[in-house]
Amino acid sequence: MTVDYGRFADGHLSMQQDSFGRLLIGYHDELEEDLRFARLEGSTLYTETVDSTGNAGQFVAVALGTGGLPALSYYDSTYGLLKYAFWDGWQWRFETVARGLAPGSTSLGFVNDQTAVIAYYDSGNGDLLVAQRSLGPPTDTAYLPVVVAAP
Repeated sequence: MTVDYGRFADGHLSMQQDSFGRLLIGYHDELEEDLRFARLEGSTLYTETVDSTGNAGQFVAVALGTGGLPALSYYDSTYGLLKYAFWDGWQWRFETVARGLAPGSTSLGFVNDQTAVIAYYDSGNGDLLVAQRSLGPPTDTAYLPVVVAAP
């Protein structure tokens, strides 16, 4: 089964299965430079653009967050941003996790199904970092990065 016709996923993709058995796929569309999301329900495939700002979607990671809803961590290489997107049941919501980064891998997980934790690599500095969502309303400073390994 072809997930998305006429799109070129350049190897930046991640997949998760939800509690209903649906396959959830996040991927970078290199042609349009967008973050895309696909959901396979039985034999029906749904696709959508999640973020089309800049070159969004590189190094995407998919995880199930609050209420088993999908969430994505990814880089926007145009603006040097590590971003977090989550489905709130009605629409995608976005938060900036870190700024001024060179693209590198991301991995997304949750503590107690509620607290987003993102491990990411800043290839410009060679640092491996972890950012955990702090309590309170989302702001650009809501994530607390911690250097795990540095050159």
